[in-house]
Amino acid sequence: MSDDKKAKMKATIRQVRDKLLVTKVVCTRSVKGRSGDCFVAFSTSVQEDGVLGLDGGMTEGEEAASVRTCGMTLKEATVAAHLLGMQADLTAHKHALAGSIITPKEFNDAQAAIKSNFGHLMAMLLGEDE
Repeated sequence: MSDDKKAKMKATIRQVRDKLLVTKVVCTRSVKGRSGDCFVAFSTSVQEDGVLGLDGGMTEGEEAASVRTCGMTLKEATVAAHLLGMQADLTAHKHALAGSIITPKEFNDAQAAIKSNFGHLMAMLLGEDE
């Protein structure tokens, strides 16, 4: 592929990415241990179900505009995914500990690693612009 075509492709990708608005982030986690597994799922949305329900009192154009203005940028959605993912991981391990699926040492090691790893992800993501 020529450099000109690559540049055009990158520009198009950047333009589309900058216009993306994400309205929902979902994170699921499973912790497997000697005594079984534990599953946790979290989802978050910037769009409240009641606001744009079956009869939200908005026209189709107003609904579309509302979704466009309340969505997250791709970067904001990535931050949300990191926050929600970390919480899903921490909670899954708490459940696994409570269910005797993992040992207290495994739990403590996992909690420390999860917080450290997600801290690094956030630092890399939010440090991009600096």
